[in-house]
Amino acid sequence: MYGPRDIREPASDEPVRQAEMILAWTETAQNDLSKVIGTGHGPSGLVRAAVDPDGQVLDVAVEAAALELTPAELAGEVMIAVRQAQRDAEQQIRELMCRAMPGFDLAEARAQLSLLLSAD
Repeated sequence: MYGPRDIREPASDEPVRQAEMILAWTETAQNDLSKVIGTGHGPSGLVRAAVDPDGQVLDVAVEAAALELTPAELAGEVMIAVRQAQRDAEQQIRELMCRAMPGFDLAEARAQLSLLLSAD
């Protein structure tokens, strides 16, 4: 016999809907995504980096004046430039997604995905 305790709210299918939106968008947005190039520079401005949409380094440019830096300083400049370029690429992708899917919240989608994956 069923009673009020047996009545449950249906599980939200919002994460599934968002996942479907992302898949549909990625299929149609490959051209836009392929054009994303993130750029960044070191604190001194003597080192610049560029990355692809996946965050893979495409280029690192070093001004001649950077050769006066110590190896540790130069390495730090490169690392900061690359990280900044990766954040820039991620922001560009986020902007593309927001234009294609108004109201989409990438942080919320990541949180929902984590919940789904940890539900096992």
